[in-house]
Parts: sequence; structure tokens; C-alpha cells
Amino acid sequence: MDYDKINFELIETILEWITFGEHNYPKTGSILIFLPGFAEIIALKDRLNDNKFLSPKTGKFIIIPLHSSLSNEEQNLVFKKSKNVRKIVLSTNLAETSITIDDCVFVIDSGKMKETRFNSNQNMESLETCWVSRANALQRKGRAGRVMSGICIHLYTSYKFKYHFTAQPVPEILRIPLEPLLLRIQLLHIGKKIDLHKILSKMLEPPTEENINSAIKRLQDVGAFNSECTLTPLGHHLATLPVNVRIGKLILFGAIFCCLDSALTIAACLSHKNPFTIPFEKRHEIDAKKNFLLLILIN
Repeated sequence: MDYDKINFELIETILEWITFGEHNYPKTGSILIFLPGFAEIIALKDRLNDNKFLSPKTGKFIIIPLHSSLSNEEQNLVFKKSKNVRKIVLSTNLAETSITIDDCVFVIDSGKMKETRFNSNQNMESLETCWVSRANALQRKGRAGRVMSGICIHLYTSYKFKYHFTAQPVPEILRIPLEPLLLRIQLLHIGKKIDLHKILSKMLEPPTEENINSAIKRLQDVGAFNSECTLTPLGHHLATLPVNVRIGKLILFGAIFCCLDSALTIAACLSHKNPFTIPFEKRHEIDAKKNFLLLILIN
């Protein structure tokens, strides 16, 4: 078994055992499956649609994806109760704390999640697939058995849980760019020269010296900090804007050069996800149309 990949075949086999196997566990109630991301949700949903036992075509099951990119109407389907149809919910870690499914009896935990990480060398944020922490795993386990006895099936060994998983998730301060925080600290000190390293070292989980120095260097490159690491006039304005420093600079320069409307449009596109709501069931059709239009543009 390859632990670096999601074993969809194993998940299918477990689902068949839960629904049709010989055991003394409840035969009713929803089944919640934790997957790392949207691609895995789509892949498993397609497999279950083709499964002769678990397909919604049998009239016994309904497969509901749960992801932050879905519309509110699609997300609310997880709360809808049906007497003769069993829900199989495919979710990311959104269902760990944000949403409680009252009739959830079984949880299948893949042990993986996607987490935002910032690479200071490449100056880029990315979503990386990683193992959950022990705290995450226990939280997922607690999703089962809200109204009756529940069962959680983890797709990893107890040895990996005890000795390979971290106790708690990586603190956000260690995963995000530090520029907004440094700007805010300087703004609170009204332009006085302060030791940023000393202030940040007082945190419970302080960022590394390398990350702090990289953030200072990026702020100096943008023009928000001078050589003494104090705010420039541009830095004062950027510190009050709740956006990435480069996007903030784009907005300010757009205002200066009288092209604010275009600058705001570009800034919104760069800082927000797709504004169009795409129904989950129509995604394949829309992707085909996108590819068709792309071929037209290329030719």
C-alpha cells in the first residue's frame, strides 16, 4: 500500500463492507469520508458513480461533495435527511470543525489534508498535501456518533499515528508570509526604530530568523521599509490596506496614475478565487467548453 497516495480502491471496499458486510455496527446513518482536496473528491465520486453497489443509480445512496469552493446550496445538501437513502459525504477538513453532520455514524479518515505553505525562497504560497496532526485525527474521529454509536476507520497504522504525526498542526505564523504582520507592528510603533526580531521572538511559536529577514528584504524591495526597517510613506499606506503588499502597491499606483478602476479589477482577480459559481454536476461539461474555446483562441 502506497501511503503517499489516496487508495480509492480500499475506500470503496470499506464502503461496501459498511453498507453490506456482516457486522454489528449501525446499518443506517451517513458516512463521512475525509479527503485532502477537490481533485480527490472528484476522483472518488466518479468511481462511486460507476460502482454497481454504491452508485446513486441504485436508489439507495446519494453522494454529496463538500468543499469550500461549492455554492451554499450544494453545501447545504449535507444537512438534508432522507429516510430510505443513505448519504455518503466526501469532504475536505472543512467538516472537521466548521460543519457538524448530525446523522453521521461512520467516518473514514484518509489521514491527509491540504495546507497553505509559504516558500520564502520562491516568494510563493502553495497548497501542499500533508499528513494530519494527532489533534486533527482526533477531531475527525469525533465527527462520528453524534446521535448514536459511531465508528471511525483510519487509513493509516497506529504506529504512524503515534510516532510520525505531529501533536498539533503547524502554527499559522510559520506557514504564511510575514509582511502584513511586520507592517502592522511598525504602524503600531508610529515609525519608531524597533527590533522586529526581538518582538517576534516573544511569540509562543516564533518564526525563524531566515523567514523574518526574507520578509524584511521583500518589504524593502517593494519600498515599504527603508534601510533602517522603518516605514516609508508608501509603507504607511500599505500597512492600512488589508491585502498583499504587492497588490496594495498596485492599487495605490492605480490611484496615482488615474487608472484606479482597472487596477482594482486586476487586484480583485489576483486576490480572490473564481467569482463564477459552477454546479458540481456540470463541471465536466464546462471543462469541455473551456478546452474548446482554448483551442479556438490558440488557432
